[in-house]
Amino acid sequence: MLDYNETSSKGCNYIVLLIIVILFFSACAGTKEPKAEAWVDQEESALVENWGPPAQVYQSGASKFLVYLSKESDCRYTFEIEDGKIIDWNAKGNDCK
Repeated sequence: MLDYNETSSKGCNYIVLLIIVILFFSACAGTKEPKAEAWVDQEESALVENWGPPAQVYQSGASKFLVYLSKESDCRYTFEIEDGKIIDWNAKGNDCK
């Protein structure tokens, strides 16, 4: 016969595990990070002066793209530049901050 306290304890363990898993995956969701968001409307030269030379630079139409790879995490930041100003950015990877 099962002890009520034993089954109740197992149920609580599953709930705690479920909450941890949900929090982990919500932290990995694609959100715009304040670190990179602060660069929108700033000069390209200021970004390069602060972050150093990008790992990759490419052009597409009127936009220039600067790509930075994070050394602290598995994250790739791409900044879109038009007329010398940052107009947008995105981050791909895990633990982008």
